[in-house]
Amino acid sequence: MTKLTVNEANKVLSTKEQGFADAYLKSNWNLAKAVQSVGYTPHAGRMLLARPAVKDYIEQHLLEASLSVQKVVARLSEMATSSVGDFLNEDGKVKLTEVRERGYLVKRYKVRNIPQEDGPDIVETELELYDALNALTTIAKTLGLFTDIKMHIQNSTTQVINQRFDFTKVGEEELLRIQRTLNEAKIEETAA
Repeated sequence: MTKLTVNEANKVLSTKEQGFADAYLKSNWNLAKAVQSVGYTPHAGRMLLARPAVKDYIEQHLLEASLSVQKVVARLSEMATSSVGDFLNEDGKVKLTEVRERGYLVKRYKVRNIPQEDGPDIVETELELYDALNALTTIAKTLGLFTDIKMHIQNSTTQVINQRFDFTKVGEEELLRIQRTLNEAKIEETAA
């Protein structure tokens, strides 16, 4: 049996069945909530899920909602390059529209009012983005950049040493030292 596209499944599904399928997706696959939201009896959920048109409709929506590899890398790249400044206006206040539009970059957003006896309340805002270094490390691992590092060491002859590094256990200072060493090795190699 061939799978139906969403448009084809819409034509086959009744309005109530489509409402069930949409409610099932929105409720994170909670069958009881989905059947209750559209007025089906509790035991009808399994029968509805067994219908090919309902099953195809749900599968097609899941496929359309899934992230492609390119979207995942684009999101990680945005996490790696975003800064808190992107979310602040000139007064240092949080741009709520930016938080709403790019909220997937925000790890934590907290607003707290501190009452003052002799004046207006103080509004304290915390905004934390996801870790940029972690995003960069994830991208680099995905692209295979950390599997084999060739270091050129200048002795009497150039030796190439293949080493495997686990950069997740290396601190930021150590990463900077390794980067300087690799840059110096490139300069020496280019000069030679």
